[in-house]
Amino acid sequence: MKVEQFNQNGFDFILAEDHSVPNASIGINFNRGAVDDDSGKDGLTQLTMEMLLRGTKDRCRAEITEGIDYLGANLTTSAGLVSSGIAGETLTRFLEPYMEVFGDILLQPTFPEEELEKLKKETIDLLELSLNNDMSLGRRQLRKAIYADHPYGRAIDGTVKSLKSLTVDDVCNCYQNLVRRGNMTIYAAGDISKSALMALSDQYFGKVADGGHPPAEITPPQPHPGRHLIIVDKPDRSQIQLYFGQLTIPANHPDFFALNLANTAFGGSQQSRYTKEIRIKRGWTYHASSNLSLSRDAGIFYLISFTSLKNLTDMTRRSLEMLTELEQQGFTQEELEPAKSNLINQFPFKIDTAEKRLQQQLHIRALRMPPDYLESYCKKTAAVSLERANTAIRRQLQNNGVTIVAVCEATACRKDLEMAIDSLDSVQIVPYDETITY
Repeated sequence: MKVEQFNQNGFDFILAEDHSVPNASIGINFNRGAVDDDSGKDGLTQLTMEMLLRGTKDRCRAEITEGIDYLGANLTTSAGLVSSGIAGETLTRFLEPYMEVFGDILLQPTFPEEELEKLKKETIDLLELSLNNDMSLGRRQLRKAIYADHPYGRAIDGTVKSLKSLTVDDVCNCYQNLVRRGNMTIYAAGDISKSALMALSDQYFGKVADGGHPPAEITPPQPHPGRHLIIVDKPDRSQIQLYFGQLTIPANHPDFFALNLANTAFGGSQQSRYTKEIRIKRGWTYHASSNLSLSRDAGIFYLISFTSLKNLTDMTRRSLEMLTELEQQGFTQEELEPAKSNLINQFPFKIDTAEKRLQQQLHIRALRMPPDYLESYCKKTAAVSLERANTAIRRQLQNNGVTIVAVCEATACRKDLEMAIDSLDSVQIVPYDETITY
């Protein structure tokens, strides 16, 4: 299942052909995302992408939806920190009418003000709905705390304050900077040939303006030494959502494979050290894991779990002890080998379809990972030695500090949390509804 990358008429292309089923996925990826939003305009890129589907010179919002639905197809937009896009899927026999709608959306959006106001309200409603999700609150606050005022700390979906301030002019300017040949990668997977993809792109995307902007060069964020507690104060909690996070490497760092293996051995599987200790041995929670959240210039290594007030002190203290043990002592060979098998044996499921391979290539491009990442993944994972894994842990996690985020009722939990955290440098109380309003 070959993935081909090429350039034609100023467009970059990625194609993963697979003619076994008569349908095709087609999309456009832009090399700009939330980090490119101006300060105070969080959510602008995502809002602009969604506004593409709200009306064109030839179609109103309802006509766009009806046209796509009639074909049995789909077309959606997305935005992330460093990229954004529009993509969908259709039966091969409907490629022409599908691409006609796609091209109209891309080249002739009108950004009606009434639709923008509706979308802003809908987005704010979704933010307010997210206040019911403690996991979402904790993750959002962790990112904001670790990245602080760095562009990576911007809210992809915006805040109540930033969304209310956005105007049609903001959306138009964002669109003009975004939709240019030099910013775009056209991609397709499934039952579509190279010649057909190029011909359709030339016919329906050919009027896209030349030029573009390379991804902004961003100074990597700096770690925050010490231990910092943030309590997201939410009343009437029967359980406490906990995060323990710290800044770590970007996706293209030479230590990636070693640290990825270490994360899996520590908390990335059911038999990992943290999971067994907190969930199985202690019985303090139904879920305890670690995660390596990667991005282009810096990532976050974090633990996530939840527990009751009765177990809060013990669980918080033990989680921090285990992080210290990880940084100072590392792993044993007996712990690393199952983690290697887990990663290597799961990897084929990440690339077993044309669509998955194509999405992996977009991920590689966005995060500036090595071009041979997919081909070398299993070999490089298997080659990580115990010494290399433990050295990477010491080098990339020690002295980076730890930010602890707890979603709970502050008056009920603060004393227990402070008691559990030795050498605590700071405490901050954030009312839970302020996590979406700043």
